[in-house]
Amino acid sequence: MQVSGYVLLDNIVNVNEIPLTSLRVIRGQSLLRLANDPINFGYSLYVSHTFRLRELQLTSLHGEILSRFLVY
Repeated sequence: MQVSGYVLLDNIVNVNEIPLTSLRVIRGQSLLRLANDPINFGYSLYVSHTFRLRELQLTSLHGEILSRFLVY
């Protein structure tokens, strides 16, 4: 599976794992931009406000994964 834009996972409560095992490519042709982000990065994968999420299964995702942790 491919996504042409971005993947947003937000307000996830009481879910231990999210299996996105068939996701191979996130193209990022349009990026998620956050209004309160001082650096104004664009994100192709954004995970925020999770409670009890322990595992994000991206076993088929190819390419470089950079992570940035923000605390607001």
